[in-house]
Amino acid sequence: MKRNTFLLVGLIAVLSSALYSCTETKNPDDYKNKEVYSVQIDDIVKIYYTTNSCCGYCSPNKDDLNHLEYLGEETVIPYPDDCDGCDRTKALLFKAKSIGSDTILGCVHAQSVDCSDTLNDMQPYVVHVK
Repeated sequence: MKRNTFLLVGLIAVLSSALYSCTETKNPDDYKNKEVYSVQIDDIVKIYYTTNSCCGYCSPNKDDLNHLEYLGEETVIPYPDDCDGCDRTKALLFKAKSIGSDTILGCVHAQSVDCSDTLNDMQPYVVHVK
């Protein structure tokens, strides 16, 4: 009986360790944008950004691209529980729909600043669809 209990406790410990090691903490630094993307038709391009309650993200031309379709946003790393002012990481999603090149513009800006006032601060992300 003691041997079975020992084996059961050992098995639970091994499984718990394996499950815990598979749980990875997401780091915003793991979600880096490229200056230039080369993709195929139907591929999804993700443009990552990290903001908090004081800042927003501006991408003024996301709906006016010729070869990419803006699909919306997804949260990659949410705010921690009970921390509304903390950082979160999101991604703009674009689907490659035709052959050609587009440039996605974007930048983080203060909530008090209109997106159109940040046009000089935009980061370009060039996407070539082949």
